[in-house]
Amino acid sequence: MDRSFAASRTLVTFAMTVAVACARPPRAPTTPPPRPISTDGDVEVAFVEPRYTPLQALIDDEARAAMAVGRYARARSLFRRLLQLDPDDTRALREAGRIAQALGDYRAAVDAFARIAHLDPDRPDPERHFLRGEALLALGRRAEAEREWSVSETELGAVPVDRRTLMWRARIAALRGQPAQALGLYRAVRTTDRHDPAYLEIALLEIEAKILGGDWPQAMARLRALDREAPDQPRVRALLAWGHEVRGDDDAALALRAAVADEWPDHPRKTVEYARALERVHAERAALAEYREARALGVPDVDPAIARLRHRLDPEVAGGVSFGGDASGSIAGLRAGATVPIDGQLRVALAVARDTSSGGLAGHEDHAATAALWALATSRRGAVYGLAITGRDRVAARGLGASALVTTDPRRQVQLQLRADYGQAWRESSSTIREGGVIDGAIGSAYVSAWARRALFSASVQQRRLTLAPLPGMDEVAAMQVVGALGVDYTVTLDRAAVMRGEILDGEMLTPRGLASATVVSLRHYEMVSEAPFGARLVLVERSQTDEASAVVRRVVGGGAVGVELRGGAGYDWRRGIGLYRLGASLMLSATAGSRVTADYDVGSESGTGLVGRRHAGSVVLHVDL
Repeated sequence: MDRSFAASRTLVTFAMTVAVACARPPRAPTTPPPRPISTDGDVEVAFVEPRYTPLQALIDDEARAAMAVGRYARARSLFRRLLQLDPDDTRALREAGRIAQALGDYRAAVDAFARIAHLDPDRPDPERHFLRGEALLALGRRAEAEREWSVSETELGAVPVDRRTLMWRARIAALRGQPAQALGLYRAVRTTDRHDPAYLEIALLEIEAKILGGDWPQAMARLRALDREAPDQPRVRALLAWGHEVRGDDDAALALRAAVADEWPDHPRKTVEYARALERVHAERAALAEYREARALGVPDVDPAIARLRHRLDPEVAGGVSFGGDASGSIAGLRAGATVPIDGQLRVALAVARDTSSGGLAGHEDHAATAALWALATSRRGAVYGLAITGRDRVAARGLGASALVTTDPRRQVQLQLRADYGQAWRESSSTIREGGVIDGAIGSAYVSAWARRALFSASVQQRRLTLAPLPGMDEVAAMQVVGALGVDYTVTLDRAAVMRGEILDGEMLTPRGLASATVVSLRHYEMVSEAPFGARLVLVERSQTDEASAVVRRVVGGGAVGVELRGGAGYDWRRGIGLYRLGASLMLSATAGSRVTADYDVGSESGTGLVGRRHAGSVVLHVDL
């Protein structure tokens, strides 16, 4: 999904909210004359009543009665029953399309309106063309939407100029991003009588025009004023909630969404909006219940959300193997992990590993095992806090450690990540395992997104104290290291619809490891300063200044069942006068929505943390939701 598609989908979703909010219950079935007329200020579309059997007439009456009280799921099922009896029933097709539009099933709406055009191509119907244009715009098909609106405008020219005609023309102008034209048309039909239902309808549509024209501050101010004029009006509260969501005030939005959903319990879209508000504040079990309620009410596109939350709330286990090596020897390892959610905001996670170092000058094997038990909490605003007790076990040497992390809400434009570790095993090479290396350190990172999140600027600073186990008769040796980095990542292409399925975590069982089809290019500058007192035991680069250009290409196919990532970078260390490179690839396979096998392999000229010599590392890990 590119930037224009996402923008169109957001704006049209808002337009649909206004349209549904302003919609009046349909009239009881009548038999209009075979030409367009104007009645009570509304444009009526001329339809010849189908010759219904008594059964069809009964179903039609029940469907329209359900629509009149907002029971859209029942109305849709009844109109589908009519279409089973007669697939060419254009009136039932039209109502089925309108309901699909209200439910947000835009593809079904487009198909229903297109079939009417195929069955009855000569009958003018400006509303049908207008609605189909809205649905096409929501699907990112703007050129087709423009053609539908042009047809609608042409057909509107053949009917008397009345209130409803002007309103259709105004909404077309608003969706085209022409707010001045839309507001001018609305002024022609505006009423100053606040007791007239048309007063609220026009006010909401004027707010829509301001939003679609980019004038958000005035739109929000008008919404607040309207809320004071019509307190507890569910249509106004629904739009205020949308405004708070855009501005990131999730608590205020949730309160309004809850009130609107309670006011309109049979309106499936209000249930979906309430579910999304709950998910944004990480009340995930409550959100899952609301999504399931929306599905029962007939919303067709909530299955991915239900699957996402269900897998997020399921326990997850993982296990696999790892391998690698450098000039100091090779490493073979086993990995395992598990996480158990307590609720949507609390969970515990366990990650264990056992590595075997062999080869090199030592010529013998050394073993090291590590474990980390995490407690993680997610705040209502999306910040994550974690604490861990860690342990390490090496031949004749054991130790305890601890870790802590804090990350701010990833949806924010500015994000911060902090992590501190004490007493962690240093497993970056065969020699650090063999020498009983231990790390104490902290890292802080800041990220700023720009240009509709296509660009991400980053800065980080890491300080580490690196120690090796003391040799017989010798004291412990240690080195201090500081690594700083500045960078920018730019997303060249992104398809949010092509995403690996499942909610699978990373190797530490801490954060989701997602994969969407994308191409990202990056530039980085690194500065590193190390004390290097290890002598012959370990070579550590003392200073480096490196610039690197890199790229990542990700592709997801098969409905999220298969994902591939290729990555690579080339850099130059100006301090030492040498070129550097790194290459890597990942393959992800999801045989089911709750499982994933991930294979990773990377090779580079040397480590980014000062360990010299060509090195490679890989792993194959299976994650399964229980």
